[in-house]
Amino acid sequence: MQELEEIYGKEYALMLGGGTTEAEKAPGFVIVVEGYSPYKEIGALLDPPNVKDDPSRWGLVTRLENLKQFLNLDVNSPFEVYSKNPPHFKIETGPVDVDSESLPMGVGSWKFIPSAAAVAAAAANPMGMTTESMDGTWILIDPVTKETISAEAVLDQYGKPKLDFLYKPIKQNRDYWFKLQVKLKWKEAPATPEGVGMTKGRR
Repeated sequence: MQELEEIYGKEYALMLGGGTTEAEKAPGFVIVVEGYSPYKEIGALLDPPNVKDDPSRWGLVTRLENLKQFLNLDVNSPFEVYSKNPPHFKIETGPVDVDSESLPMGVGSWKFIPSAAAVAAAAANPMGMTTESMDGTWILIDPVTKETISAEAVLDQYGKPKLDFLYKPIKQNRDYWFKLQVKLKWKEAPATPEGVGMTKGRR
């Protein structure tokens, strides 16, 4: 558990390890869903409030909470949402911004856009230019549609990025990333093999 805390942080480590700070302990597992959407309030779509009695407005989390009723997929489902409270449940969101430290890994595909000067230099000396040595901008694109999903700098009349009062570039957001972490309780789960979860260095 200590190793998990060092890598992922205390709350997420508890989820991965099946731990709990509550009195009740129950076997289960954690699912993590990551993605992006042009909807800014993506959290409200994943887990809309006060919609339990209106299935037409259910989000992903609502469906997980109501597996027995959701399209009658499995009336004997052994899984249910353990809790809607941390550390067993967490939704994080934010703009897809290549400069953001909170951007999850794996969101979109990276693409390099060389500057006009770099393109001209590469044309004059095609064998002496590499992506690492070229001037340009890295962006994130949708791997399927190839559309840009990362925020774009707002330019002034001279083609220079506009700055805010903190001298940071003003950007126009395109898509928003989300990361959903939720623990599912597993009813009648098989017994954990002896020693599993206690062996140091286990992966």
